[in-house]
Amino acid sequence: MGLESSLYEAVGAVLGIAIGVPHAWMAFRTLNLGTGLSVSGIRLLQVALLLILVTLLAGLLPARRAIRLSPMMALGSGAA
Repeated sequence: MGLESSLYEAVGAVLGIAIGVPHAWMAFRTLNLGTGLSVSGIRLLQVALLLILVTLLAGLLPARRAIRLSPMMALGSGAA
């Protein structure tokens, strides 16, 4: 139940950091902001851990609701 959402989060975090940091660096250079881009590894880890928590909640809450609903009720009412 939470494993699938954790996998999505891990892939999303890796791709987000791999794509986002270079794009932020290019934006700093393009806009000539006068300061360099400084990215702390600790800050990236904190953000990744926060994303894990949010993604787990986003995956677990609907699953918990679905467990409480009988299959017959779900099929009969159109709720999923």
